[in-house]
Amino acid sequence: MIPTHESAFSMVAFAAVIAVGLAVFARTLWKRWEILTIGKPEDRFSNPGARIANMLRVAIFQSKILNEFQAGIMHALIFWGFCVVSLNTTIFVAEGFSNELLPKVLHAVGLGSGQVMGNLYAVSKDVFEVLVIVGLAIAFYRRLVLRPDRLTYSFEANLILLFIFVLMVSDFFMFGIKLNSRELPAEFAKYIPVSAAFGSFVKGWSQGAQHTFYAVNFWVHLVVLFTFLNMLPLSKHFHVITSIPNTYFASLEPKGRLSKMNLEDENATSFGTGQFADLSWKNIFDTYTCTECGRCQTVCPAYETKKPLSDKEINQNIKHALYDHAAALLDAKRRPAGEAAGGAGEGGGEGGDGQPAVPTLNGEVVKEETLWACTTCRWCDEACPVTIENVPRIVDMRRYLVLTESKFPKELTAVFKGLENQSNPWGIGSNKRQDWAEGMEGLKWASENPDFEYLYWVGCAGSFDDRNKKVTLAMLKILDAAGVKYAMLGNEEGCCGDSARRLGNEYLFQSLVQANVEIFNTYKVKKIITTCPHGYNTFKNEYPQFGGNYEVFHHTELIAQWIGDGKLKLANAVEGACTYHDSCFLGRYNEVYEPPRDILKAVPGVGLKEMPQNRMRSFCCGAGGGRMWLEETIGERINRKRTAEALSVLSGDATLKVPPEPPARSGEMNRPALAGPDGHIATACPFCLIMLDDGVKDKGVEEKVKTLDIAEIVARSLA
Repeated sequence: MIPTHESAFSMVAFAAVIAVGLAVFARTLWKRWEILTIGKPEDRFSNPGARIANMLRVAIFQSKILNEFQAGIMHALIFWGFCVVSLNTTIFVAEGFSNELLPKVLHAVGLGSGQVMGNLYAVSKDVFEVLVIVGLAIAFYRRLVLRPDRLTYSFEANLILLFIFVLMVSDFFMFGIKLNSRELPAEFAKYIPVSAAFGSFVKGWSQGAQHTFYAVNFWVHLVVLFTFLNMLPLSKHFHVITSIPNTYFASLEPKGRLSKMNLEDENATSFGTGQFADLSWKNIFDTYTCTECGRCQTVCPAYETKKPLSDKEINQNIKHALYDHAAALLDAKRRPAGEAAGGAGEGGGEGGDGQPAVPTLNGEVVKEETLWACTTCRWCDEACPVTIENVPRIVDMRRYLVLTESKFPKELTAVFKGLENQSNPWGIGSNKRQDWAEGMEGLKWASENPDFEYLYWVGCAGSFDDRNKKVTLAMLKILDAAGVKYAMLGNEEGCCGDSARRLGNEYLFQSLVQANVEIFNTYKVKKIITTCPHGYNTFKNEYPQFGGNYEVFHHTELIAQWIGDGKLKLANAVEGACTYHDSCFLGRYNEVYEPPRDILKAVPGVGLKEMPQNRMRSFCCGAGGGRMWLEETIGERINRKRTAEALSVLSGDATLKVPPEPPARSGEMNRPALAGPDGHIATACPFCLIMLDDGVKDKGVEEKVKTLDIAEIVARSLA
């Protein structure tokens, strides 16, 4: 019944469709491969065992996709269905060439009809093709009815879904007609019940009519299959091809670790990512793999508060610029160093061949305001179902602006100067770092008590910010109550460097690291306690790049442990409703979610209420990525949006309406207070504490709602 076996013309037509389809597909892939060669080399091949495990978890088992139920189920059904049906597609093409040899081959490998594996595969194929159609129905419903804002809508996307539907239905009809014609034995119907049902629709037709209808389905299936194949690398559906390898090539570094720059490279003419040639091949492959699903935007604090940042758009802008200017970029890549360009150069005027100039990557393709809007909260990287690495790329582009072009927001001039000269972003004299302890006796300084187990890192905020000095005092009370041997560095302490690195000033960061590591080596530091997730992440994940290997603890981890061990006795009630805000650098970066909650549940009187956006989906306070030191002049303030969510939870009304954003400056408080509830917003980060405390004041409820670090709550509860 295979149409290609009926005449020489049919066989020639069949071979021509396949040959042309594969040739065009190969040519397109070659062009995409050439563009990849524009990128710099990057080792993504080490540790294959870990890479395979990650690929299986993320790509095959769809772990990230299934973080969202409806969209996850839809995509998983289509993906798993395609995986199962791909073997059937291979058999379909092979059958077109040899209807006599193929059954023998299938029988030899155990997949023949009547064999156990063959019957099992037949059942699987039928079931999964139905599941694919269910997934398509969900996809059409989302795109045509629900229409979530985050999706990119196009005729092409709907056409691809329609093609998949046609492939499934035509396959059902072909197998059903094979049953009707006895080309497949009648008893085989129980293994392909859906195909048998489709065959029953045409069973009353004449043999000739069924034969013709089979031929129509065959040729439609063939043409759609190869049209679909060639549309993949020309559209966002390129991810069908690239997503599995992209998960294999995903970074195996700790989530909180940025790349270490070689600042002593004498051959380097620039630092960071500023031009297309500065991208690595993996950066380019990431843009190929973007599915345009928009998950990166859903909890992005910048996007959600109308800032000029969308990681989806960054990926698309870079990809399309690469496609549009591939010839010029490849020409520049292949030219010997120093040879003049014959065509358009990157960021230059019109080329000698009349072609438009290649735009600069950093500044034209990706705007500077886009780069500075990012809080590096890491939601985009955590949410991406195909492991695109957005935050490292943004930081590398900031590095180019800061280190190569000396271009950055004016507020950062004082911040960088303060870090460089006084080792703190406030620029307060480094000799005043332990002034918070003035008048206090019995404090444990490392210079006087070198025999300690834990170094308590007070941090810049805990030393200089008035609000966070109270957290420092609460932490000292807890450390003493737990009876641990600890010490502090006092004026010998410096900034950990987190803000400098994420703002792109890698040179300043490495200078701060070197100074701190020398101090740590002097006192033979082995264990570090921090109250700041930024310092926690930096010491734990980034200092090892520079020889600083320590056992690092966030204070909530140890407090939870000490409560469980009975070292801390909590007796005094801290009354009132309480909601906890997850710090990005503690949660998404280091997966410390439960210790803070375990502590709050152990404190008498605390009634913990979760915000809708919690744990991995927590909404950033707005201070990360060095945004703590930058003005927020576009859109809604991030801290106010998060504070409004916290207040709605404390009030017991998830639909609580908050006052409109005040037109006055943040320092002006002469506006009506929100009738809010009594309660606490618990934090575990000094930056979050400052931002949410400001948010509470902006809402006018500071007398009713208190923002407290978990250390303060525990200190109040201590017996």
